[in-house]
Amino acid sequence: MDPVTAGDAAGGAFTSREPLGREDQSGSRFVHREIVILLILAGVTVAAFFATRGFAASNEAIRRQDGQAWYARGQEALERGDLEAALAAFRRAATKDPNDVTYHLALAHALIAARQDDTARQLLLDLREGQPEDIASAIAFLCSERARYITGAVLTVTGGMDLFTF
Repeated sequence: MDPVTAGDAAGGAFTSREPLGREDQSGSRFVHREIVILLILAGVTVAAFFATRGFAASNEAIRRQDGQAWYARGQEALERGDLEAALAAFRRAATKDPNDVTYHLALAHALIAARQDDTARQLLLDLREGQPEDIASAIAFLCSERARYITGAVLTVTGGMDLFTF
């Protein structure tokens, strides 16, 4: 006697030859439909992510172009001797692309030419604020073999900024 008929004779258990009941089929369809919906939503999410990245990259390129255009206007105004126009243009360039140090340095140069030394000094100090890499370098040094004799010391990593506080 094969196992399928033995199971039927022993107590009427489901056999591999019997079709699934309606409840089992509808549950299977429900799970299948949910998986399909989940995959579609995941696809839409990935497409939206890449579209957003594309828009962000496009916006960044436009901001950089604007910064370059304002920088060029500032250079022209500086060559003409129009310090106010140069200051305004360099400020706009630095605002459009705050990561480009060239614009900040040009603004500091124009501020010095306009005899605004304190503002130029503060701008230059702001350019050299600490970065996470500065702290990481100090930690890496303390973990290195060269720092084996340093114990119980306080290492102030401020880039000298604490020298300007009175």
